[in-house]
Amino acid sequence: MGLGPSFHTLLRSFSDIPQWGLHANAVRFRNYHDQIAVIHAQLHHLEASLEDAQLAHSLAQSRLEMAHATEHVPHLEAMALGCNVSFCHGGWKKAPQAAQDQGRST
Repeated sequence: MGLGPSFHTLLRSFSDIPQWGLHANAVRFRNYHDQIAVIHAQLHHLEASLEDAQLAHSLAQSRLEMAHATEHVPHLEAMALGCNVSFCHGGWKKAPQAAQDQGRST
């Protein structure tokens, strides 16, 4: 962002005052002001990216629904809902973690 001409004028005015802390606080204030502007721009960019991803996700979900994907692969709906695959609609089964661990130890 940089320092504008009016800010340089302000700093020169502070230089004439024997309290060096005013100058330091003014520089600190401007640095934080610039940092906030940069973070705000990054946040705006991230929000736009999030909206794009949410739209793409919604479109993909709509395409799956229109293709009746859950009729062809029943576990997809359960996975989309966050269900543990081993308990969903008798579809795709995952081995329990304990059985996997026992298989490694032997």
